Amino acid sequence: MAIKKYRYYFGPLGDVQLLPSVMRGAGVTPGPQFFGAVSRSLTGSPSLLYYGARRQWNLTWPENMTEDTARAMLRLEAAHRQRILRPYLFLDAKNTNYLPPDVSVLSSENNPVDIFVWGNGVTSRVNTGVFHSELAGITDGYLTHTGVTASSFASRFQLPVLAGSQYLFSGFFAGSGTIKLGYNFFDSSGAYISSVIGGNIVLSGTTTGTLQSMSMAAASVPGGATQFTVGYFEQTAGCVCNTNGWMVQYDELTRPVNGFLPGAGGAQVIVEKIGWTYTTHKLRQYTALVSEV
Repeated sequence: MAIKKYRYYFGPLGDVQLLPSVMRGAGVTPGPQFFGAVSRSLTGSPSLLYYGARRQWNLTWPENMTEDTARAMLRLEAAHRQRILRPYLFLDAKNTNYLPPDVSVLSSENNPVDIFVWGNGVTSRVNTGVFHSELAGITDGYLTHTGVTASSFASRFQLPVLAGSQYLFSGFFAGSGTIKLGYNFFDSSGAYISSVIGGNIVLSGTTTGTLQSMSMAAASVPGGATQFTVGYFEQTAGCVCNTNGWMVQYDELTRPVNGFLPGAGGAQVIVEKIGWTYTTHKLRQYTALVSEV
């Protein structure tokens, strides 16, 4: 079953499932929440410590659920009680780009080693000017990776494989050498299975020169695969790849005509709250608070 737009998906890594439709007009507001603290220097001067931002989904389901029709809520309760010791993923299908925000803008908020993994070479963040017109006002600069032959670079965040869906990975790339875009597939335990790799992309230009918007679709998925990461493989020694503006789309095999959209559809989460109210002798209404971590 291909992904259903405007719905929510939730589950432990390797077992992400569609949630029941929330109540109409529930007013879910998953905007980024500021997390930080105020401190003072030895001279008494105040400063603001910005730890980051996270999203939260306050979900409310209709009042007419029975114990049987609410079985999907047991998955949320299991996550809240920490019964399954695997990461939990949440997909918000009201958005186009299923990568988390920081992955989509190539780690402009966090340390690259916390967001990405690479085999060898040197990776650093360059914050200097606009990398591409579609990124103007959204993020500055780019992530640059200087590697050797057959080195690779990929996101750590694992997106779920949903049966019947197709996937499109796209981004902006420049530099020198040759790369191949790719998908890395894993089983339900997180063990690597194999990769699906695209054709050669010969990089050219600098961050202020010729930029390339490249994409790769994946319609076939290796057997046993339940999740995947995206990235690229370097094919030439000393290849320098400057990149930003990554997108992963489900069942939409062309990039949006209105340009790059930051990631907002996927997150690793915890269930902070789960509860229900008995509305009649046999009906109940569920609520949950799902928070990005």
